[in-house]
Amino acid sequence: MRKHTFLFIIFLYVGTCIQVKATDQRGEYLVIGKDTLEMLTWPLGDSETLSKQIKNCISKRSFSTDCGRGYVGIWRLEADRLYLEKIIDHCGNEPYTYANIGSVFDGYKDKQGRIEASWFSGEMRTIKGKFLTYGEFGRIFEYETVYQLKNGVVTEKQTYHNMIKEASISGAHAIYSILENFNGDLFPELADRKLYARIELLPHDNGKIDSLSISLRIDEGDLKTYEPDHPYVKELKRCLDLIPDWDVTHLYGKKEWRINYENIWGGKGCKAGFTEHQIPDLVYLKDTLYAIREFPLQYDTRLYARLRPYVNKCFDYKCRRGYVATWELSDNRLFLKSIRRLNDKQPFPLERIFPDMKPGERIEATWYSGRPLLIYGEKLKKFREYYPIEIDSEIEKGKVLHMDVYRNYITPRDDRGYAACKKILEALDWNKDPELDGRRIVVDYTILPDMDGTIQQIQVELDTSGPAKGDQSRMVDDRITDPNHPYIKRCCDELSKVRWEVLYERKEIIPVKGSVHIQNMRGNVMDTYLEKQQ
Repeated sequence: MRKHTFLFIIFLYVGTCIQVKATDQRGEYLVIGKDTLEMLTWPLGDSETLSKQIKNCISKRSFSTDCGRGYVGIWRLEADRLYLEKIIDHCGNEPYTYANIGSVFDGYKDKQGRIEASWFSGEMRTIKGKFLTYGEFGRIFEYETVYQLKNGVVTEKQTYHNMIKEASISGAHAIYSILENFNGDLFPELADRKLYARIELLPHDNGKIDSLSISLRIDEGDLKTYEPDHPYVKELKRCLDLIPDWDVTHLYGKKEWRINYENIWGGKGCKAGFTEHQIPDLVYLKDTLYAIREFPLQYDTRLYARLRPYVNKCFDYKCRRGYVATWELSDNRLFLKSIRRLNDKQPFPLERIFPDMKPGERIEATWYSGRPLLIYGEKLKKFREYYPIEIDSEIEKGKVLHMDVYRNYITPRDDRGYAACKKILEALDWNKDPELDGRRIVVDYTILPDMDGTIQQIQVELDTSGPAKGDQSRMVDDRITDPNHPYIKRCCDELSKVRWEVLYERKEIIPVKGSVHIQNMRGNVMDTYLEKQQ
């Protein structure tokens, strides 16, 4: 148990420095006649006894993230029998070194001295061609052969030609288009309700829909299948018809159904909401051009339905609605000034959407109600959604009820002063304190600066870790928070000399949080801990 605890703790320490993520495992080699194929099966893993014996035969440093087993087997399939020929002692590239497997497989050798894989029963898969996608059990390739074996002898063999024919637009783009176009305003009863759809479709080889099944759910109700002529189904089919084609996927002898479960309607105005990475609409306010974080035209999907036929080929993942509108806030009212289709420099004729408008007439957005955010300038900071000027507004039926203006700014930190502060903290003799001697130490700070960058408030804590008192085989974390602790007081003194970043957002200064790594666990403390683990 101690060994396992030690390994777990070491993993935690390494994990703080190395990003760990799942990696596809390297295959084995299978020789069939003159061909050498990659095999995504590891027959030695079928025997726990053999696996352990092989681990003792390979070098300890042969493991890698893409080859957790630490070796690659070379196999041969001959006369429907599987044989092990060699084991590569590492997972790297040539030149190979081979494991000395000694007498491990003596009990599996035939009269010619070949190693029969009679311990292995199950599925064996070889691959060829390009990688296509991931499936339930891992990677899927263009050409695959699946063998069924019993005691190392092939009992069945099936060869597959897998194929994915990509549609002219991505699947995600197609679904976005459907969601953007579903005209829920046709159904007054859905004004305050949500509509969900389960869409199952099977395409022809040309990508057109062959079979289609639609189930719907309203709010938290049950998923139900409606008649094909039900208005909701007909509207959803209209949206599906806008998609030119779909991906066609043949895997393991079967054509794949595409299944999507989507919230296609969220109530009145649900299509007007702004989503990240979309090109915003623009709005003039007192001769200044702002970006507006809503799409007022989308508030009434019946209006967008009139525009939709003219933007059929104007979609982009950054502009799923297919246009950019420019608005104007004047006399406490919202007006539509112009619409430009994506990648079209010419204004779109508004009379095609508003056939009753008179020449020169301004279009008041009386259909729109919402709380749009207006922004001006670039982000103040990379990972914060704040801008130099922000205006919170409330509009009801095109009339402005109120507007709150915020002027935000950022003053950068004195980096030279901060670097000098870090050097001083790192140079302190932290190991003078028995409570800190040899332990891992990190100084965590939270600072509320004043408008000029000087410190208004400061909080410092010491995050430490090392062996537990009285039980040096166990690792513990400690947090020192006493503001009167001598090292915390010294940290506060040094940090107070820095002129800090001032991030002023919506009439509030944002606290600055950070840390200074002082040292890792070291010296006698680490040595004692390692000895206790053995």
